[in-house]
Amino acid sequence: MTSDATLKEWAKHAIVKIGRCESLLLLETVGMEVTNVNEDKRLPSSILDVLGVFIDKHYVHLTHMLPVVIEVILRALDPHDPGLRKSCIEKASDSF
Repeated sequence: MTSDATLKEWAKHAIVKIGRCESLLLLETVGMEVTNVNEDKRLPSSILDVLGVFIDKHYVHLTHMLPVVIEVILRALDPHDPGLRKSCIEKASDSF
């Protein structure tokens, strides 16, 4: 049986691969979802984690989309819950 950690890594890998083909779509989608904490309080942090991997692997491809990338990261730092903001700040710093 596959562990949750393994599934999480596979999902992250798949999202990064899809993002390589459809970078703007990925950034627009995560940009909308990053503030949707009604689903799961860990969502902004998880999105920043995936975005960080995406940036690490495809940074050259993202240079012309830098304003969109920055906007997504900054949205994650503006949750109304100070605990969420604290959990996101380290991942946002890593993404920058």
